[in-house]
Amino acid sequence: MCGRYVLKKEDLEALVRQFGLTSLEEFHSRYNIAPTSIVPLIRKIEVEDPAPAPPPDDQAGPRQAVELTGMRWGLIPAWTKPDVPVRPLVNVRAETLVAKFKGALRRRRCVLPASGFYEWEATGTKKQPWLFRARDDGPFALAGIWDTWRGGDGVELVTCAILTTLPNGVLRRVHDRMPVMLTPEQAKVWVGTNDPAEAERLLAAAPDDFVTAQKVGPAVSSVRNDGPECMMAPDETGETEPQLSLGF
Repeated sequence: MCGRYVLKKEDLEALVRQFGLTSLEEFHSRYNIAPTSIVPLIRKIEVEDPAPAPPPDDQAGPRQAVELTGMRWGLIPAWTKPDVPVRPLVNVRAETLVAKFKGALRRRRCVLPASGFYEWEATGTKKQPWLFRARDDGPFALAGIWDTWRGGDGVELVTCAILTTLPNGVLRRVHDRMPVMLTPEQAKVWVGTNDPAEAERLLAAAPDDFVTAQKVGPAVSSVRNDGPECMMAPDETGETEPQLSLGF
């Protein structure tokens, strides 16, 4: 699964430039983003021309563009009944998209820019947090879907979830799931393609050599902490913990 992640301001700016967008001025680096937070994401939208020309053929549809926006992390699907208590979906299994979220796969895909994410390894009675990043320490994207839910009182909530898949060799020791990590180029395909089959092909574990892992200290385990200390290695011995080898 993916329940916490990191997004540095400079990485957000670098990724949104790939889409020809401008970053959010008010956004500051976040080191421990948790569910229910308003998170930056990129999605495709339909736009109207001020004076639209007649479509050249019957296949032409609305003009499409991408936008950077903020959205609450914790998906409430549109089909959720207003009077039924619901637990928002932080993650959605990629394997269930076709069966349960076919509409989202076709029309409501998004990416969440990221600098890294955390998972917890069970070690006896304790849990050891690990930080996973791209090997080049650059920005990447987490594949997601979004939806609009309307309550009985007319209130609308627009929410999102991160997609997960089976783990690669780096993640397998720590957890039995991992988020779908996309390069900037893959992110543009995931958001922009009109072919659901092309998008679905991206829902696989990242290659082992794309990911690095490092133990971090206990600060990240509390949502009250949201500073650079969340990414720091344990310092009990005064030495930096080594990165996780691909040979474990």
